[in-house]
Amino acid sequence: MARGRRDLEISIPPFFTCPISLELMNDPVSTCTGVTYDRASIEKWIDDGNNTCPATLLPLVTKELIPNHTLRRLIQAWCGANSAKGVERIPTPKTPANPHTVRWLFQEIESAGTTRIEALQRLKRLARDSVRNAICISDEGGPAVLAGVLRENRDEEGPVACEEAVGVLAVLPLDEATKRKVGGAAELETMAGLLRSRNVEARIGSAEVIERLTTDERVLWQISAVDGLIEGLVDMLRSPPAVRAGLKALLAVCSVAKNRAEAIEAGAVERLVDILMERDAGVDEPCLCLLESLCRCAEGRAAVAGHALAVPVIVKKMSRSSPLATEYALGALWSVCGHCRSENVHRYAAESGVCSKLFWLLQVDCTPKAKLKASELIRLIHSTCRDCPCCYTNSFLQNAALLEDD
Repeated sequence: MARGRRDLEISIPPFFTCPISLELMNDPVSTCTGVTYDRASIEKWIDDGNNTCPATLLPLVTKELIPNHTLRRLIQAWCGANSAKGVERIPTPKTPANPHTVRWLFQEIESAGTTRIEALQRLKRLARDSVRNAICISDEGGPAVLAGVLRENRDEEGPVACEEAVGVLAVLPLDEATKRKVGGAAELETMAGLLRSRNVEARIGSAEVIERLTTDERVLWQISAVDGLIEGLVDMLRSPPAVRAGLKALLAVCSVAKNRAEAIEAGAVERLVDILMERDAGVDEPCLCLLESLCRCAEGRAAVAGHALAVPVIVKKMSRSSPLATEYALGALWSVCGHCRSENVHRYAAESGVCSKLFWLLQVDCTPKAKLKASELIRLIHSTCRDCPCCYTNSFLQNAALLEDD
């Protein structure tokens, strides 16, 4: 039954409904058994590992699905005839990737012809149309072909071709073996250059590919040796549309200590502080998570201690963000206050009202890890910042005494 805009139930002709979903078919396709299904339903049936026709239980000798154009036109005509009753036209189906077409596009991409860019753009559209298309392109050897584009970069159209190539790679499934093919030195150097491209889409695509490659330890160490790559990711934090992609990639890349030091040298701490000051809570978690990661090394703690606004911003975010963001903020502050004996650090924290926020955190339902760090920070501030006015209040001294008795 279809429901109209006037809450009237409209009977759908039985042969317009999918035998699996029992709903109106948007993209009718026929199997080798002659039964027609909605494409989304039968594809899910096959993807779940079934090798028989759901209606007849006959074996599916071939998984090829043939579009039923005649039935689709009839369904579309029926929808148009019932539009006054609130029935909407079915959407135009997206063409699934054909392996023969994909291989032909690969040949065009690998050639030196003028149609190479057009072939890359068409491949990108196919990959973005559906997950099945992306899997088909990957299974046919797409990542290796695209890695070749990044590696060769051979003519005046090279930069544009590389931009299109990373746009495809960003949506393709990559297994561990494929990641090593895409994550070679030459390919990473090209992506490092694209991180500074004027094409924002190319910058985001490059960062997304780099982030996915870091799950392979060998590629992760290879990233450390590519000049300008980490600086390019830090530079992305200056561009609002690219901030999220840059943060995710930096978080993955900075799992290596050497990369953290390089990110700090490139100005990552300053950029993170600026973002936390300028933006809403939407990026607080990744920003504070990266800041906590950078504070694990001496260079990161020194950068935070030397920035007049860093500690106040971290303190501010402790009670205005999500529980996870609060935990990251506490971790960063704990690292800085515990290892940096600079009087400025404790003064910045005290003047930002850190004491009251820490006691508040101990009273709310935060994670055990957050409470542990909050109590350790209170002890630290009480022992090193006795000239802070808040340390002389009765409530602070009473609560601090209780903590010391624990």
